[in-house]
Amino acid sequence: MLPIELSLDEEFFQEETRDGFFITKKRKEIWAIELDLLAQFDRVCRKYNLTYYLDGGTLLGAVRHHGFIPWDDDIDVEMFRNDYDKLLQIAGQEFKEPYFFQSAYSDTGYVRGHAQLRNSHTCGALPKEASHVKFNQGMFLDIFVLDGVPDDSKQRIKQAETLQKYSAKMVRIACPLMYNRLKYLLKLLRRWFYIKTGLLKHMYDQFERCARKYSGSEYVSLLTFYKAAEEDLIFRKESYSDILYVPFESLECPIPSGYKEILTAYYGKDFMIPQKAPSVHGELILDTEKSYLDVLKIY
Repeated sequence: MLPIELSLDEEFFQEETRDGFFITKKRKEIWAIELDLLAQFDRVCRKYNLTYYLDGGTLLGAVRHHGFIPWDDDIDVEMFRNDYDKLLQIAGQEFKEPYFFQSAYSDTGYVRGHAQLRNSHTCGALPKEASHVKFNQGMFLDIFVLDGVPDDSKQRIKQAETLQKYSAKMVRIACPLMYNRLKYLLKLLRRWFYIKTGLLKHMYDQFERCARKYSGSEYVSLLTFYKAAEEDLIFRKESYSDILYVPFESLECPIPSGYKEILTAYYGKDFMIPQKAPSVHGELILDTEKSYLDVLKIY
């Protein structure tokens, strides 16, 4: 039995073909975990009057398919920094086992620039992290942050470079890779020192302070994600001025009123024409019924 609270009828799990793509029962089970995470996230945001929007492939799926893109297997949402900061404050008391709200403040060694809502009774791990990363690796919902960017292009580049510098250094410290045993042990010692002394958290605070620097700007981007330096992925704040609610599988979810501008930037002007593309995450290690703690023992 899937570890979810969302009620889905048996018809949802039936295999089918959408846009020429065959959807297996296993993929439907993956979707069920993801939808359950979205329903949990939506519940908390509604309770605390926090605004969020579907993003990326999830936004495209909502507009084009009224649900998942047939070959997709994850869900992305985004929210403005102000609401994101509020979410960080209340997440620990609202998300209970098996749900875990993961951020740099709730999970030691996790240094991504965004949060993830995880189902701890499942596995959704990146192969490159399976053997050595110790933070929660359950199936996840990505929660990205919309931050202000400066009007001046030179300042934009400087801000992006600063964020990427902090991010690269934090990853090297928090997630050391094995090259040879001595260097790996030294890196583990360095990791322990940075965590024990609070230097890693201090570095993350500086990282987020840089992202907050232009909060009053009329332009926004997912600065703390890898798209930070891409000029064509900077949007007018007014694109998010209103919310539209659209079907997403069995749920009704919010999308930004300027979704056409956003999807055109992501996928081109023909975004309504289905084109199969690989997942950003690559091939995940997925298990809908076993915890990552059990699945990753063999890696």
